[in-house]
Amino acid sequence: MNGCDGNPLIRSIAAIALPGGGEVVYAGTYGPADGGASRAGHVLSITMSAGGVWSAWSDLTLNPVTNDSMPMNLYGFDISSLYIDAHDPSGDTVYATVEGFPSELQDVSVAYRSTDGGAHWTAIASNLPQAPANSVVVDPQDSNTLYVATDVGVYSTRKISMCGTLAGNCWVAFGTGLPGAPVVQLSAAPSSASLNVPVAGTYGRGIWQIPLLTAGTQLTTATLLPSALTFSAQAIGSAGGPQVVTLTNNGGVALLPTTVNASGDFNETDTCAGTVLNAGATCSIEVLFAPTQTGVRSGGLTVAANIPGGQLSIPMIGTGIPAGLIALAPATINFGQVEIGTTSQPLQVTMENGGNSTLAIASVSVSSPFALVTNVCFPSLAANTDCQLTIQFAPTAAGLQNGTLTVVDAAGTQTVHSLEWAERCRPTRSVPHRFRFRARRWEASQVRRRSR
Repeated sequence: MNGCDGNPLIRSIAAIALPGGGEVVYAGTYGPADGGASRAGHVLSITMSAGGVWSAWSDLTLNPVTNDSMPMNLYGFDISSLYIDAHDPSGDTVYATVEGFPSELQDVSVAYRSTDGGAHWTAIASNLPQAPANSVVVDPQDSNTLYVATDVGVYSTRKISMCGTLAGNCWVAFGTGLPGAPVVQLSAAPSSASLNVPVAGTYGRGIWQIPLLTAGTQLTTATLLPSALTFSAQAIGSAGGPQVVTLTNNGGVALLPTTVNASGDFNETDTCAGTVLNAGATCSIEVLFAPTQTGVRSGGLTVAANIPGGQLSIPMIGTGIPAGLIALAPATINFGQVEIGTTSQPLQVTMENGGNSTLAIASVSVSSPFALVTNVCFPSLAANTDCQLTIQFAPTAAGLQNGTLTVVDAAGTQTVHSLEWAERCRPTRSVPHRFRFRARRWEASQVRRRSR
């Protein structure tokens, strides 16, 4: 289907060249009263490959808004501006403004953000005034700093990644002295310009400028190593062991990382965001791969800081595989009483893969004082097959002894199933060589007397 059918008039457009060649283009249409036709107030995209071949147009408007039950631009107002964040070389981070009037009758969000090329949107209007939004730009030095032009002035935020969750603490009025007229257009000077200013064009009241929020910020240089992450195959619904990325300040000015974000099926924890890294200092980022679908899954790790361009990024890739169905039987084995200093006879546990694909077995282990004697299940278990493990008990102390059999599958799935044993062992000197029991008749009269 042609995403541009209906001949809607284009109100806004943005494009960016892609690494390796090609480009991506986003287009926003007018509203129904101004020529938007059957796609009034829609956002569309098209991509050109490195070989110059254009894809079909894709309509991104009906894709989900992750933090709102209302669809994107429900009332079909003009898409007044589109802006692709150049800090993201993939072209997937895009902003859209809506020229609509929020009211009690119409809950209009006038600003949206997507970090996956419009596959999902986030409403970022937060505490913006109830007025149309006309233009948006990203700070050239900080991807987390944004400026929005509205009918009642310019508003800014230093934490755009959180504006989808901060209901009333995201946007503030930017600067003072603007006339009381709609600001219809914004642009920001590149970081290489002699003046680090945004320029605001107003409706009938001239053009104005003011230093960017990042103007005067001292820049340094930094690296993220390794420069790319590749994860082993991982079962859907599980997370593999973390890989560590190191952020290093290679310059002579303190490095100020503001945000760290992982996209796609990747999650991160870090010691970097909000810290001060002096020259030569480092911090660590741990990344987990948790696939939601089978096949190759890609994403990126991005650090925003006071460096040229505002951020560092590395690509990440992993492969999702179907989750295996591991079953261990029996669920509990009991070795009975075993003399301290000796070893029991081995008992058997059966491991079964009930899934439809071969499952990689990373490790099989048992806790002390139990020992894994044989393991024919490593390194993998074919689909719909089973294998046997044997385990021995070698007590070193008297009393009840418990243990666990742990199977780690694929690329690091945590314990699949646990086994517990209940054994009782006695000190060596108290173990008799034989037991004697004396039979004795229990008279009916004795039973009667005891039951009174």
